[in-house]
Amino acid sequence: MLELTEAQLTCVTEDCMSNEENNDTESKLRSLIPTVAKELSQMEGHEKNLLNFFELVANKQFPLDNIAYLLWIDVVKWYSNSSTTQMRYGKTSKMFWKIGWRIFGKRFLNYMGGFKHHGETVLKMDSKGKFEPTSSEINFAVPDVHVLKDFKPYDHSQESTPGIFRDTFNQMSKFLENKSACITFDGKKIKQGLTEDSGDVNL
Repeated sequence: MLELTEAQLTCVTEDCMSNEENNDTESKLRSLIPTVAKELSQMEGHEKNLLNFFELVANKQFPLDNIAYLLWIDVVKWYSNSSTTQMRYGKTSKMFWKIGWRIFGKRFLNYMGGFKHHGETVLKMDSKGKFEPTSSEINFAVPDVHVLKDFKPYDHSQESTPGIFRDTFNQMSKFLENKSACITFDGKKIKQGLTEDSGDVNL
């Protein structure tokens, strides 16, 4: 008689649960596709774009690490939560928003984020810190600036001094793989604004 250890039984149970979850997801997808296609057909060409997306993914022709796709996934996650405080962002999307914030400032985050729940606290439509995503008006699901401040993907434990940042080159080399890169120095200090006083400083 075959006897399984406790660890093996746990693995078998987890595999069964995983299979059941996958089957449940597939069943929901099949049942929702007609309704989703009908809703999308109200917007010209959207149902065809959905079909194209499915075909591209099935044929492994769509880059699942594309930043636009990942940002769209964040929007889906945003509206799937019962409260905005439950929202969690992926590392890649946080990197995108942090770079945009560092280059263009907070106005970039405000513009890309949209109105969100603007005025709802003042009008007492929602209590502070408890907002329903379904009532929000967003362009993208943008992390709060405090989240981006706490997000530190690179190790900056050592003080940076003038010179060549070799740790930065090491990090870049991991992503470049077999590609080459050209590094230049343009002698400009980037600042926000369009006027002579608040614009780019040409050194």
